[in-house]
Amino acid sequence: MLTILVLGAAALTVASRATNESPAKPSASCSQCKIVSFKKDVLPAFQESCLACHYDKTQMPGLDLSMGRAYADLVNQKSHLDPHLLLVTPSSVSGSFLMEKLSPKPRYGAPMPPYGRPLTPEEVSLLAEWIRQGAKDN
Repeated sequence: MLTILVLGAAALTVASRATNESPAKPSASCSQCKIVSFKKDVLPAFQESCLACHYDKTQMPGLDLSMGRAYADLVNQKSHLDPHLLLVTPSSVSGSFLMEKLSPKPRYGAPMPPYGRPLTPEEVSLLAEWIRQGAKDN
């Protein structure tokens, strides 16, 4: 009898070695993934890391990430740095300029945030999953 107390990928590896089976792979459709909420999961990260600079439309580049404006100012809105790019393109992580600005070396300008607390890898993953799920105002 095999008892596994470790959770996550390590547990799958241990279990597969013990039973000579390959570990289960995540589904491409991710039908069992958590539904990411803009208001509960994404917005708090923006409030913590981005609001110091992006707090109203009068600040450059005119991106307001305050509670009442963040969704409307992000989703399907053109980038100030390249009007051919949308800040958030629903269902397209690679087509969302915001994801590039959070990377260490974006094509345009400096990575965000330029100072203060950067988004954690978990927050960036939640943001990407929110976009993948259609960038809903939920």
